[in-house]
Amino acid sequence: MAPLPLYKYVSAEVARKIIEGKKLKFTQPDNFNDPFDCVIDRLKFDLSDIGEEVENDLLKLKRKFGSSLDEITNEKLASIYLASISDKLKRSSVTCFSLSNDIPLMWAHYADKHQGICIKFTLPLKTDIFNDIPFGKINSGYIDYGDKPPVNYLKDKREGILNLLFTKAAFWRYEQEFRMTSLIGEGFYEFDPSFISGITFGIKYPKDQIDAFKGIVKDEIPQEIQYDYAERNILDLKISKG
Repeated sequence: MAPLPLYKYVSAEVARKIIEGKKLKFTQPDNFNDPFDCVIDRLKFDLSDIGEEVENDLLKLKRKFGSSLDEITNEKLASIYLASISDKLKRSSVTCFSLSNDIPLMWAHYADKHQGICIKFTLPLKTDIFNDIPFGKINSGYIDYGDKPPVNYLKDKREGILNLLFTKAAFWRYEQEFRMTSLIGEGFYEFDPSFISGITFGIKYPKDQIDAFKGIVKDEIPQEIQYDYAERNILDLKISKG
């Protein structure tokens, strides 16, 4: 499996900040522009149908608290699990990418109406890319699109987390999103500059400013960068290689 190319559509100003600061923003889900993304309603907590992992949780609690655990109702146990996941969700943050640099709606919505830039990142297979996020603290994956019913977290924790953090409504499918999530607070986190591998200039990016931006990249990024250009081809958008 080859390293994965990822793309982030941004304004020219934000692109410059990313290049110079070598930092990407991780956003807490409550601050997303989509109020349906990463909402706890994607989960249910049904103790009548639990999986092996939760069975082991309850056995450990039984050994620790003995018969007193029997006095706790299923509704109370479910509410404890719900509160725990809600707390983790509030402490989590996300940074998002796309799998393609030629999506007109992404250029329009996120790259300053085609005046901005799409930065290409290449995700290595086994190397940590963020210098100030501890090893193993990032989960990443493709977004699954569709109007799925809530998943019983108590039956399958992994499936529950995927439904919570890596599922979006079908109308977002055009974004072709890949995201990274972590239990770190919202903020800007430094990445290894080798993560960046290319720049695509938008259709409306000022032609007289291209060389100046390339100069910034050359000063900040040690490796060779591929430069591409978004162009209008009648009613289509195409990417021309630099």
